[in-house]
Amino acid sequence: MGMVLGMVVAPWVVAAIGVHAVGAADCAFTFWSPSVLGDRGDVVRGSGCRTVDLSPLSSQVYTLKDSFPDTYAVTSPCTVVSGCTSSGLQNPALPKSCGLPLGQPNSTTAGPLQSGGDGVRLVLTGGANHPGCTGGRTLVYNMVCDTTVSPTNPPNGTIGVVSGCTYVVTWRTPTACSRAAAPSAQCQAPVVPKPTAPQLRYQQGEIVALTHFNMASFVQNGDPGCTAGNWLVKAAGAAGPSGDPATFNPTELDTDQWADVYKAVGVKGAVLTAKHGCGHLLWPTNVSLPDGSPYSYAVGKEKSAIQVDVLRLFTNSMTAANITHGFYYSFTNNFFLNVADHAAHHSPTVLPGQVNVTQAEFEAIALAQVNELWSNYGSLGEIWFDGGYGGNLAPTITKMLLKQPNAVGFGGLGVTPNPVGWVGTESGMPGGDELWSTGTGDHGDPTSPTWCPKCCDTTLQLGDTWFFEPLLPVRPLSELIKVYHQTVGRNGVLELDFAIDRTGKVAPTHETRYREFGAWIDSCYATPVASAAPGAGGDVTLPLPSGATVDRVVIREDQSHGQLIRSFVVEVLKGTAWVPFVTGTGVGNKFIGVASAGVTGATSIRLRVTGSLAEPQLLQFAAFAACPNGDV
Repeated sequence: MGMVLGMVVAPWVVAAIGVHAVGAADCAFTFWSPSVLGDRGDVVRGSGCRTVDLSPLSSQVYTLKDSFPDTYAVTSPCTVVSGCTSSGLQNPALPKSCGLPLGQPNSTTAGPLQSGGDGVRLVLTGGANHPGCTGGRTLVYNMVCDTTVSPTNPPNGTIGVVSGCTYVVTWRTPTACSRAAAPSAQCQAPVVPKPTAPQLRYQQGEIVALTHFNMASFVQNGDPGCTAGNWLVKAAGAAGPSGDPATFNPTELDTDQWADVYKAVGVKGAVLTAKHGCGHLLWPTNVSLPDGSPYSYAVGKEKSAIQVDVLRLFTNSMTAANITHGFYYSFTNNFFLNVADHAAHHSPTVLPGQVNVTQAEFEAIALAQVNELWSNYGSLGEIWFDGGYGGNLAPTITKMLLKQPNAVGFGGLGVTPNPVGWVGTESGMPGGDELWSTGTGDHGDPTSPTWCPKCCDTTLQLGDTWFFEPLLPVRPLSELIKVYHQTVGRNGVLELDFAIDRTGKVAPTHETRYREFGAWIDSCYATPVASAAPGAGGDVTLPLPSGATVDRVVIREDQSHGQLIRSFVVEVLKGTAWVPFVTGTGVGNKFIGVASAGVTGATSIRLRVTGSLAEPQLLQFAAFAACPNGDV
């Protein structure tokens, strides 16, 4: 599919905070810029209002390609396509058509380059809609100041496409070099988003035990694990009919053992599936059904195999182990109540033992049950809204969550001040370059004002299997190592599944792998070759022991000040020359950078922050040797 961006001279006005009026002859942008740092992290230029005038740029059309490769034509961002109103079009060659605009010139904002350095980043939003692009398309120009190239230097030959919704042009030109704005210029420093205390605690905890244990553990994995085929009969591989509360029968239930295994992995928080898709509860609820009879599909009821409150045991064990505890409650499915995808009366055939409630009755029951969860088990660390909640429930949930001010909410954007977002995959391998603490998309957005850490949930069992399956193998240690680096090592929080077996314990094969994983983390990252807690500043140099070999670094920001760093380089001193070792953009809670090869004989290693919204605030800069067992 070919794409064309064509433009000719036509005046237009930019209406945005921090952007000066712009036309064909006056394409000047005024914006706030952070300090620009030099080779040693020294401040070359302080923060303040800067102006870039792009009007000298040629209106020539340049041909670019993306990685597919589709073809584009791009000109200066200061003009629009002849006869059209957009600065960028897709398929404008269609007969008598201006095509689909990628960004509208009347919705442009300007700001500093995210990568640091001098120049301007222009964001043109409001383009044509596209499947999966909420709010339309966006065209971004990264105009980079470069005095070593000609003023007629073309843009980079490759156009970036992000999630099929954002198109990025990088253009190195001396025309993008900024100057101090006039004293009368109006610009505003960006407000740096900061986390709430619960969000900061969540990110610094790094690993959560996302514990799956409920009726599905005894019948089959799934959401719901209960089906019309296993509700009344014992299906192959099941412990009993899923409609019989006595099928949930852990004969050796030991939540202290769970906690012991959690600690071996380094877990700081744990979440338990108090109610999953079947509708079975792990606590003896006092909530009644609409006819006044007990909600009997739960532990501690007349037909239950066990008469203990599993949530109480879990809470007590986590508290004793100094692990925060929280609960998963699905508003999406409840097979017992004939509810699926948030809607009552899911099936016209109501099975014996099911209760066919109305939508209002289902919502009343769900709200009453989460009120018990959020009122009776102390201060929670995390609450899971898997699949969200019906729109009518949001105001009540928001009010009820005031009972739990210390809990982060997975999927809780809009109902809690402490939201956590999903990374977009259950593989544990998010891909891409970094995970940002701000922004609500899968990988976040460094320009967003919304603090929303990224939960990276994944399973130990093969096949994206969350509930215990007796014969299913577990993932190899080598794969868990990759998961760790792609999640914790990129500013994510690893929410690792613990599928409790039918005895009520972490299964022996699972326990072995968890303990191997925790031991690997300690062997790699417990003892650095050199380390410092620098505090404020963007230039840190560490001496290295004689003969030491290093192949990786850990960098941590103090995110109580926000996620500030936008670009950095790590170098080692070999003789009298500083040699590049690792580079990156975002840091956040933790960045783990593994070099392409270990370096032996360097005398020092240094971190230089080359782009930051404000003075960097560092918790740690540390260098490490290769892992003792050779695993990356």
